[in-house]
Amino acid sequence: MTVRAPYVEKLNDTQASLFLSVSFIDGDQWLQYYI
Repeated sequence: MTVRAPYVEKLNDTQASLFLSVSFIDGDQWLQYYI
């Protein structure tokens, strides 16, 4: 059984692509780069 909040919605590929990098949290300014 999966219990999910009623306000959760599924993102399409375009919507999800915004969160596939750290740029949406300005991560390039404060996250350290690791190889």
